Amino acid sequence: MVIVGFFNSYFGRFPHFNGLPDMAHLHAIGFLAWFALLIIQPLLIRYKQVGIHRLLGKFSYFLVPYIIFTIIGMMKHSYSIHGTHYLIAAQPPALYFSMIGAITFTTFYILAIVNRKNTAFHMRYIIVSSIALINPAISRFFGAELKLGPAGGPLTAMFVILTITGLIIYDKVKLKKVYKPYVVALIFNIMENISILTFIHTHAWQSIALKIGQYL
Repeated sequence: MVIVGFFNSYFGRFPHFNGLPDMAHLHAIGFLAWFALLIIQPLLIRYKQVGIHRLLGKFSYFLVPYIIFTIIGMMKHSYSIHGTHYLIAAQPPALYFSMIGAITFTTFYILAIVNRKNTAFHMRYIIVSSIALINPAISRFFGAELKLGPAGGPLTAMFVILTITGLIIYDKVKLKKVYKPYVVALIFNIMENISILTFIHTHAWQSIALKIGQYL
């Protein structure tokens, strides 16, 4: 999904990446490293390599701040060259969306670390934190690749909410395991989308985006 969503704006520009800032490459490296961890970490548990799993988990203590740093860096770069289509925050309202995404990712990552000794909770919070990271890719997939334009935003929100709801149902019905983290994520996402709708329809983004830009 990430490769497809960002193909025209990033991966498809390989090997020259004409017009892209250096921060875009740092941003991509951070995200790709995170997705690599998502693949490797459960395999290490499956094959009883707990020590390596924990070591890579500690690596995430450095990786996550790095990812947040690159998100802020992209927001700052985008704000300074308003209107460039390939950047994650080219328009002022998107500065708010990027900020919300970063807060969501960080919140669930922290919850995953706090619950690192509770395997069921830890795993589920990592999953929902990663869903927050792929939001931009899903939005681009719906909006650009499927050419749905502005409808991409609402479809992305619906996709995420339905995905989390599906995880709750799967856990409750089939696995009969702890699904509380998914419920927390569902409530968080609903509140997040209410916040975004309020943000758009009240035109609050004009003053908020300016404040974000000033801090950047």
